[in-house]
Amino acid sequence: SASPTDLTVGTVDEIDPRIGNPNGPVVVNSFPMRNCMPTSIVQGPGNNFLVGCADHDGEAFPPNEYVIDGTSGRILATIPYVGGVDETWYNPGDNRYYLAARDMPTGPVLGVIDAGTNLWLQNVPTNSNSHSVSVDSSNNHVFVPMQSGGPCGTQSSNGCVGVFAQQ
Repeated sequence: SASPTDLTVGTVDEIDPRIGNPNGPVVVNSFPMRNCMPTSIVQGPGNNFLVGCADHDGEAFPPNEYVIDGTSGRILATIPYVGGVDETWYNPGDNRYYLAARDMPTGPVLGVIDAGTNLWLQNVPTNSNSHSVSVDSSNNHVFVPMQSGGPCGTQSSNGCVGVFAQQ
């Protein structure tokens, strides 16, 4: 087990909200995530949860994401092809996870992971500071707000919203 000062280990904490308890919420379980500062978590199919990972406190980690069992915290899959993630999304419409990886070392991307196999599918270039993602499950269109320049071109100094769809 890592020490509390080991900056190479982040945690996903399970919190009992203790509604109505004057002493407030309490952490009831803690799952260590090596080489990861968990920035987001989203429930996929069944009891699988995708943990979005990024750097923190001066520690730069290689790209990696984890799919964990939501009860035990056991790591079911490690995905080393996308990193620097801020926000994650699970789309039941196409059974995929989408990751807004604005701090990917090779440049900002939208990461795509098959939630059925927990395998990385692709990274699609986005734009500086593209850290949000959402998906319309009725048509599987993926939305990523982006700053001007890059894929947005010069159409607006305020940037644009990239809309991605399978071809």
